[in-house]
Amino acid sequence: MLNCPVLIVEDDPNVLKLIQLSLNRLLGEAAIVIANDGIAALQLLHDYTPQVIVLDSGLVQLSSADLLHHILTRQHLDKTRLLLITAVPMRRATTGLDRVSGVLTKPIRPRELEYVVAQLLDIRVMPVANSPYADPKPSP
Repeated sequence: MLNCPVLIVEDDPNVLKLIQLSLNRLLGEAAIVIANDGIAALQLLHDYTPQVIVLDSGLVQLSSADLLHHILTRQHLDKTRLLLITAVPMRRATTGLDRVSGVLTKPIRPRELEYVVAQLLDIRVMPVANSPYADPKPSP
């Protein structure tokens, strides 16, 4: 089983490119594995144990719910953090999945994505202004 920091599962080529460029800037190309759909992700998850999976909530060929079920039932993925990318605003509580570590809504803000993934990987970076993930500003 090979370790990799991040697996991106996204079937929209434009969104995939944005995510890939953002995370390449944060981690470098060698740290990222890409699946263009849920079926490719299933195949990759036989060989890789990612620290973080960035998952599109609207996959077509194999639904995100089916892929999440697979991830949640595999022991070698029990420490993998999940970041859900969605077109519909939601919070972790509304997904019904306690294992989802974060939810970002499209359109994706590259710096916010970098910040959230860095947090999930325990990498220190500066927070993004006006982000729900940014540290609160001290009161005057």
